[in-house]
Amino acid sequence: ALRLELEAETKRRKHAEHIAASRPATSGYDDDGDVENGGRPSGGYSTAKTELKRRWAHRPNVAKVMGVVDEAAHLIDKGSLQTTRYLSHNRYVRLSVAFYILLLHVWVLVVLMHLAPGSRGGRAPRHHAGVTSVPAA
Repeated sequence: ALRLELEAETKRRKHAEHIAASRPATSGYDDDGDVENGGRPSGGYSTAKTELKRRWAHRPNVAKVMGVVDEAAHLIDKGSLQTTRYLSHNRYVRLSVAFYILLLHVWVLVVLMHLAPGSRGGRAPRHHAGVTSVPAA
């Protein structure tokens, strides 16, 4: 039984190696040998970015703005990943953040209920000119 499993696993491995060898290798390096996108993996993103740069080449200001937006998105992504990693490793910080968010939601609910028309603690509704709350007799 073990021999059959070993043979089946060997066939699967050879098949996977054959498939991997037949596919073109993709890496994060461009033709010049430099890492694209600041070390981020390449793929559909880099070709789309190249297409956008080509399309907007006649408008250098748009290209600059696109570069700034791309860097900002990269920084936000990097920061969110670091924050997630930090929160996943620190139980008390995670509980404190959850408690803070819960407290903030309760506070917003209290403020909205206080400002709602007709609430007891809220402001009295303003009357329009010429309209009275007591009907004329």
